[in-house]
Amino acid sequence: MSKLHHQMNIEGAGLSSAFSLAQDGSLVFDGIRCDELAKANGTPLYVYSAKQIRANYERLSEALQNHLAARWRIFYAYKGNPSPAVCRVLHNDGAGAEVVSEGELTQALGYLPGSEIIFNNVVKTERELELAVKNDVHLIIVDSQTEFEVLNKIAGRAHKTVNVGFRVRPGITAGFHKHVQTANSETKFGLSPETLLGLIPRIKDAKALRFRAVHVHLGSQISDLDKYEQAAEFAFGMTQQLRAAHGLAIDIVDLGGGMGIQDPSGRPLLFDFVGLAARLQRTLEKIFGSLSGDWPALYFEPNRSLVGNAGILLGSVVSLKRDVERLFVGTDTGYSAFVRPMLYGATHEIRNARDPFPNTSERYDIVGPLCESGDVLGRDVKLATPRIGDVLVVFDAGAYGFAQASQYNSLPRPAEVLIDGGTPYVIRRREKLSDLNRLTQVPPHLESGEHAERRRRADASAASRSSAPSYAHSMH
Repeated sequence: MSKLHHQMNIEGAGLSSAFSLAQDGSLVFDGIRCDELAKANGTPLYVYSAKQIRANYERLSEALQNHLAARWRIFYAYKGNPSPAVCRVLHNDGAGAEVVSEGELTQALGYLPGSEIIFNNVVKTERELELAVKNDVHLIIVDSQTEFEVLNKIAGRAHKTVNVGFRVRPGITAGFHKHVQTANSETKFGLSPETLLGLIPRIKDAKALRFRAVHVHLGSQISDLDKYEQAAEFAFGMTQQLRAAHGLAIDIVDLGGGMGIQDPSGRPLLFDFVGLAARLQRTLEKIFGSLSGDWPALYFEPNRSLVGNAGILLGSVVSLKRDVERLFVGTDTGYSAFVRPMLYGATHEIRNARDPFPNTSERYDIVGPLCESGDVLGRDVKLATPRIGDVLVVFDAGAYGFAQASQYNSLPRPAEVLIDGGTPYVIRRREKLSDLNRLTQVPPHLESGEHAERRRRADASAASRSSAPSYAHSMH
């Protein structure tokens, strides 16, 4: 097969430029064969391309720079992929951080000053708010009346004036699944416009808080620019109303993230950043007029659109079964490693690394090892005839992959590898069996006599197995 034909296959599948094909037709990710990555590191395995992450960030920043006259800033949303190496790639390119927990905030403070961090979430503890205030976080997005009152007291005790925004629901339904729709009237996130307006007297009286931002976030995996234009018009109109009717100096509109990387059928796509910037420009002029001096700065909190297509998940074929008129391919990679298909019904392309563009019509159900009927990575997947030991590639797995992994069924969580400059770096080691219960304790009275000896033997056996190669790894 010619290099040109290989390239046509890659482009026809909508895959990013990080992918190519070797001379034998096998799949290559950022210059390294997928089967070699699996052989060297075992499976399940997350692999990220630093080159692709940087390209995605540059595409977004250039679109904003060239097509949006307003001031703007990008804050990478940690929740989708908080792996330290991934965060560092984006921070080194200029991104701030958007965090939603004490853990994420503490991690971000290790890389950035507080002035580069937004703290956001529907529920924040007093301890978390104290940490944010202590470290002069740039903006805290308030999500409830209780949080507002607690934060005002904390800021007052610290003798500080804290910048806040309020998350407001625009009443727009967007997102591919009800679990990721965060802007309609029934969501737990944010305040209704009526509730926010009812808080205005208290907000004006809160001397320790400075109301600077209106925040909206539509949801996840949204590629419809009309939805973003509607959200922007709502947020800009709310800002104008708060300024004109209540004299509040709102100078920031935070439009969140949620930019999709797949079409409704699950095929990869590149989000139209240029189109988004152009529509935001048009809406700013519509609401605020053509003079940019009164325009608010626009903040963005992307995740998936920066790292989603920069990551893949590798798994190994362990078993084959033909039954009930179906063909089942059993892998070592289930929803403990990648929960999105089960949790959201999400569709991700899956291909055999040995032959990613097969001339076959045979389709398979790709299933994981967990003792759950819902542990299915993909149904009716067109796949090159699988063999035991083949490496399967799950695409668009760079966001909300490892971040949602678990130890269900006592399966250790996967390793993570970052390819940068042609070199693969292990950025998170694979958990060992001995890690599963590392933080547990058994009451002493249960550890006596025969029980204690049995426990000692079990721990020794687990430690021994942890140092041995995995079944999936040994097949290569």
